Amino acid sequence: MAKAKIGQDNQHIIDVIIDSGSDITLISSLQLLLISPKPKIKTGQRVHLVQVTGKATISGYIEVPLTYVTPKGPVTIVVEAYVVK
Repeated sequence: MAKAKIGQDNQHIIDVIIDSGSDITLISSLQLLLISPKPKIKTGQRVHLVQVTGKATISGYIEVPLTYVTPKGPVTIVVEAYVVK
């Protein structure tokens, strides 16, 4: 697990579980509410998460920057994260 700043304003810090073997990135709908400015939810591929979460549903995805603070300075990546309800 790592800490990262999320969103354009880089003010909200979240815990990020890093899984280099995962095919997709997920974000909870509760975390989405805390991002400022709120990114627009886009329609994406149909995703089934039964093995991962049981009964969760996907409402679309967002494009959002994640900024990790490293000893050599900040590293920002833009991810497509599917929103899980």
